[in-house]
Amino acid sequence: MATWGLPLTWSCVRYIPPRLETGELCRRPIDCGYDQQGKYSFSSTSVIYDELRRGGWDVRVLVISQDTLVAGCQEGAGRQGSQGRAGPQGQGQCSSECNEARKREVDDEYCSGNKKLFEEIKGSGSVDYMKLVEQVRGVLGRYARVLLGDDVDSRLSIVVLPGSGYYSGYRFESTLENARFTLMRELYDELRGYEPDAVILDITHGVNYMPAMTYSTTMTLARALYAARGSPRYAVTLNSDPVTQQ
Repeated sequence: MATWGLPLTWSCVRYIPPRLETGELCRRPIDCGYDQQGKYSFSSTSVIYDELRRGGWDVRVLVISQDTLVAGCQEGAGRQGSQGRAGPQGQGQCSSECNEARKREVDDEYCSGNKKLFEEIKGSGSVDYMKLVEQVRGVLGRYARVLLGDDVDSRLSIVVLPGSGYYSGYRFESTLENARFTLMRELYDELRGYEPDAVILDITHGVNYMPAMTYSTTMTLARALYAARGSPRYAVTLNSDPVTQQ
């Protein structure tokens, strides 16, 4: 499970994940083993996903984001965020391990799609809200295939929360309670239906209130479902160090 903002601006860096073997998960960071080699990627979620599968888990991926992804796209933001931050020793890994070329293709598709949607709204004066949601789902699905692998489709679910505020000249009118209710309903359905042994929450890429809201909601549901049904037995939160110019 992961909170995602806008993948367009993410950088290719080396992530070092904890060991996530099936069985007893470590309870504190100091007790965890780490793969010091790590992996170059645009997303911590990708590295965690690979580590879970290596550790023998049958993994489902739930990406949580916002409808604000349909806001205006800043030209060049993807290319700036996609390169130049891994350091001189990491540039080769960025190109090969991070699927940089494919990500740039999705970046361009994202920007052109949002521009087309804006022109449609400008021409007609309105657009069906579910069309916005489906556009966000489509974009996140394409990013997920690039970042996590083409075979992720059968394991992937996407939750789109209603946003609130001003984004790139767009105004989104909603409330935090609307987002919380949507999140609670979607997570409950997912956890009750799948009955996972463990919930791994990656809040690295979350923005604004999403990480805190998702953490609170996830822990509440996990405890309630464990008390009622005996699973999930573990709820683990992971968060990467911030990316810096160094």
